[in-house]
Amino acid sequence: MGADASTPQSPPAAAQVQLLGEPRLLLGRDGAHPLERKDAALLALLAIDGPVPRSRAAALLWPEVDGDAARNNLRQRLHRLRKRAGRDIVISRNDVLRLADDIAHDLAALPARLAEDAAAAAGDLLGAFDYDDCTELADWIVIAREQWRAARRNALAQIASQLESEGHAALALQYAERLVADDPLLEYAHRRLMRLHYLRGDRAAALAAYERCRQVLGRSLKAQPARETEELARLVQASGALPQPMPAPRPVAVLRPPRLVARDAEWRLLEQAWHERRIALVLGEPGIGKTRLLTDFAGAHAGTLVAGGRAGDARVPYATLARLLRAAFAAHAVTLPAWAAAELARLLPELGTAAPEPFESVRLRGALAHALARCIADGLQALAVDDLHFADDASLETLLASAEAEQGPRWLFGVRTAEAPPALDAWRARCGPAAVVLPLGPLDAAAIETLLESLSLPGIEPGAWAEALARHTGGNPLFILETLNALFAQAPVVVLTKLDLAPHVDWDARQCRDALRRIHPGVYLFELSARTGQGMEAWLDYLVGLVPPD
Repeated sequence: MGADASTPQSPPAAAQVQLLGEPRLLLGRDGAHPLERKDAALLALLAIDGPVPRSRAAALLWPEVDGDAARNNLRQRLHRLRKRAGRDIVISRNDVLRLADDIAHDLAALPARLAEDAAAAAGDLLGAFDYDDCTELADWIVIAREQWRAARRNALAQIASQLESEGHAALALQYAERLVADDPLLEYAHRRLMRLHYLRGDRAAALAAYERCRQVLGRSLKAQPARETEELARLVQASGALPQPMPAPRPVAVLRPPRLVARDAEWRLLEQAWHERRIALVLGEPGIGKTRLLTDFAGAHAGTLVAGGRAGDARVPYATLARLLRAAFAAHAVTLPAWAAAELARLLPELGTAAPEPFESVRLRGALAHALARCIADGLQALAVDDLHFADDASLETLLASAEAEQGPRWLFGVRTAEAPPALDAWRARCGPAAVVLPLGPLDAAAIETLLESLSLPGIEPGAWAEALARHTGGNPLFILETLNALFAQAPVVVLTKLDLAPHVDWDARQCRDALRRIHPGVYLFELSARTGQGMEAWLDYLVGLVPPD
């Protein structure tokens, strides 16, 4: 099984402090426990301000008593918290309090949480708790609440703005609606909501958003909408064009090329590993095409499930494994025996009550093997786990041990070469020929030409662009596609070859540029050779933000 099965591992972090909405202490299988008013304030103070001297915490929470009595009250509170949780929630060292390292709270990583879910981070800090009897603490909480609301508003606005600029109007709409709901007096948020509805072609919804804005401002502030809002409303009413329309969508082929290019040899090795039931490990630098190869291969083989690590998993034991199990149970409706369900409920609370026994990795692996066997009976053939460099140590050890088992699904892994965890290198050495390693290299000019031919992009001659793109991007497929994306995002740009100028042989390049700038003053001209691509380097340098041509 790889690691010594008798060596116990720490269970996943099972305590989390919920400070938004009704403050609660979430204790995994032991359920959720409401936090008393001053307990919640203490934990909020530590979550926001970090380490705090015991004397300051005691004075904030019990201003009505002397220092000794306040410190005694604090000591009793900390004791009760520890007793309730069965673990340290707050650490005291050198008369300074801080949250224990393995205690999570719902104020952390706000932008990332909202980026994943527009409805995340709901509720006010410390809910409806009132602290008027603690004057200094009450003042701190008023400021902390407003800072939290402002941080949430800013994050929602930034995400909505980025999504709108990228052309994702429908997704941006979710964040714009959340922002208006969070603070109905933000006129710019109402204006964004109007604009997004209109850009999606929903004129009625845009006008309804304007009417709501007008009513809210009039009722709450006795004010009328700003001139910019009124102008936008008139444009919507008249079905006129917006002053700054969203950029035209880029060719969909650049977002996802229609076919995999220049990976035939690697595909054959994957097929061989599949038929021989050997583990496949795909290695490569970021953007080289590991994910595309694994997902395309999975799509060609029924019963293959794709999951993977994510940034941040390393901080949460068993995060990657839990995601894989959720995907497996979503694809295969299986019934587990009570003991296996209870063991896996340590990772997936939705499975029910977790096993009461102390955590042991050998029992978890047994439950995992049983669950995978049930999924295999329901049609599971293989598991492809991508981005293994993001996986937490506990998941990585469990996954690699499971892949070595004689019974079970086929396994495919993907990992960045330079970021491969040491445990993976040790596992490769131990597996030997049981694992097939597939290092992915960059695309050469011929492969890039084939890629460009498959994209069928207007104005792009594959033969003329391939060599220059190979030199400019090092043959990395992601860099190639991003360069092409930049090409279609830049406006206004005109790229001419010398053959394009053939009907105007009496003009030189500067005359062409002057003529084009009379049409649009911001135009740039790049003179390229139709046969050799000469001049392409200047164009590519321009795309990555270097100085434009004279």
